Amino acid sequence: MSRDWTYIADILDAGQAIQNYLKDIDRDSFNDNALLQDAIQLRVIVIGEATNVYQWSLEIIIRVLLGKQWQECATSSSMIMIR
Repeated sequence: MSRDWTYIADILDAGQAIQNYLKDIDRDSFNDNALLQDAIQLRVIVIGEATNVYQWSLEIIIRVLLGKQWQECATSSSMIMIR
């Protein structure tokens, strides 16, 4: 696999992991779970590092990968906002 595809695979894998973490999680559950917040933060960092190679907009990538779940979590004070 070429280096470019490795970065893209990292982004997609991290996005899929975040989707899995957030499945069936409501805002209160998310806010009360520091371990979940840390896991998601780590995956966002992975996405950020991979996107630095291409200087893509991290917010756009997260919105595409998370869809509706981004809207639910982005307003949480516990989630890092990337704008």
